[in-house]
Amino acid sequence: SMAAGNITSSSATITWTTDEASSSQVEYGTTTAYGSQTTLNSTLVTGHSQTISGLASSATYNYRVKSTDAAGNIASSGNFTFTTSAAPDTTAPAISSISSSSITSDSTTIIWTTSEAASSQVEYGTTTAYGFTTTLSSTLMTGHSQTLSSLAASTIYHYRVKSTDAAGNQAVSGDNTFTTSAATDTTAPLISGITSSGISSTGVVITWITNEAASSQVEYGTTTVYGSLSALNSTLVTSHSQTLSSLAASTIYHYRVKSTDAAGNQAVSGDNTFTTSAATDTTLPVISSII
Repeated sequence: SMAAGNITSSSATITWTTDEASSSQVEYGTTTAYGSQTTLNSTLVTGHSQTISGLASSATYNYRVKSTDAAGNIASSGNFTFTTSAAPDTTAPAISSISSSSITSDSTTIIWTTSEAASSQVEYGTTTAYGFTTTLSSTLMTGHSQTLSSLAASTIYHYRVKSTDAAGNQAVSGDNTFTTSAATDTTAPLISGITSSGISSTGVVITWITNEAASSQVEYGTTTVYGSLSALNSTLVTSHSQTLSSLAASTIYHYRVKSTDAAGNQAVSGDNTFTTSAATDTTLPVISSII
């Protein structure tokens, strides 16, 4: 009834029986030369058990048992073998090459690598207390990627990555940071303070202001179809002035102003009017009926 049981990465228990009470001892080693033996148990029994320890993991061992009865007769078994199990993994993955990429005003992608296949997760927040965690990806891999979304624009974020291997050993990186970009400007300038001044028979100055720097242009004409445009001034300013010339005297003109900001958002005012003054009289009187 020879058997090797309770085999681990560093030990095994050898059991056997004898037909009469006798002592217990095991010779063992990685070859049939053995080289090691357990401490002799001189208690005379018929059911024997000896534990071998200090073994190498994932190794094949040869062994034989020896029993001596009360009269000093020694019995030795034939050769048997067993293989120790692999050593348990107690080492966490090594994390490296952490970076944040594709940063926008509200998202970024965190990437990193590990020395062995492991899960993926990121803790993040505006302080080192973090407060937010991505959904755990339990797929074991060495190249990791996690996307963070719904972030605040123009904000510094702290983050750290976490990876756990198949044996349950978890690695947590140190603190890292990234800064989200400014929010995309989708709001047109706000136009106010539209005035027409310096009105003459042939010209006028149109002024207005915007709540952010923007370009300047005026559409004008004798109807609300306008039909004419002043030259575009692409200089971005908040105080705007455009001069219209070559106008007809004593005429009602309709006009609206247009301003476009740096992000390309254009604002167009409502309709406004002004009336040019009468043309200057430059005709001499006609003299007649001289007596």
